[in-house]
Amino acid sequence: MLETYGRYQLIKKIAVGGMGEVWLARQKGMVGFEKLVVVKRLLPHLTAEQDFINMFFDEARIAALLNHPHIAQIYDLGEVNGEYYIAMEYVPGENLRTVAQQALDLKGGMPIALKCRVLADAAAALDFAHQAKSPSGAPLDLIHRDVSPQNIIVGFSGSVKLIDFGVAKAAGKITRTATGVIKGKYAYMSPEQARGHDLDNRSDIFGLGIVFYEILASQRLFKRENDTETLKAIVYGDVPPPSSVVRGIPKQVDAIVMKALEKNRDDRFQSRRTCASCSRSRAPATS
Repeated sequence: MLETYGRYQLIKKIAVGGMGEVWLARQKGMVGFEKLVVVKRLLPHLTAEQDFINMFFDEARIAALLNHPHIAQIYDLGEVNGEYYIAMEYVPGENLRTVAQQALDLKGGMPIALKCRVLADAAAALDFAHQAKSPSGAPLDLIHRDVSPQNIIVGFSGSVKLIDFGVAKAAGKITRTATGVIKGKYAYMSPEQARGHDLDNRSDIFGLGIVFYEILASQRLFKRENDTETLKAIVYGDVPPPSSVVRGIPKQVDAIVMKALEKNRDDRFQSRRTCASCSRSRAPATS
């Protein structure tokens, strides 16, 4: 028996996170109209916590302003029986980590050209988010702060979607992150993020550089036994070129990854537009 939730039918629970549970749902309408969507519900015990409610609202409001083919779209923000929810685009597929691992297990890995294609699409999505403006034309100054393989969805149709702006930083947010507070997954943080410093879009560039490295090398880059050691590796650890880990990675791809992973943000790509263009122009045609 499917649970009716407002104008949606909840079909299957997909995931549970720190703030919400995510469901595959069906939106039904008149004359047989149906649409599959994803419904994210704020966890019941957080509905009395205004800070968490505001964070939930911020996620919906920010993502609703980002209309781009490589960013999952937001359809609705609402309330059912005192519970808040976000309805968003359903992308039939898997996250990048799962896709890369399954390809490695079954086929010997994704072709390098496909890896470059996926990362270039994700870079284009980030660049759009970084350049986004409010309806009044004011810059959003948006920073995703949680770029990771789990937040890049690869559709069965070949589409690539960036998701989850739950911890994004942007102008006009209801909530504010206190100075020194770290948001995001530790193993995908930039050195300045790990230190609790002020951030700009170049922090996301470093995060996507980590993702690119791990997908190319088929191994984790900074992940260590505990969070403290992970953050130390990000701030102080050396990064060998991906081609020194896996044979066959072209030197021009090495150059893109290593520039994105510069410890000093002034030495990185200064925008994702530059990185996306670089990835497209230098990606090999075949693996």
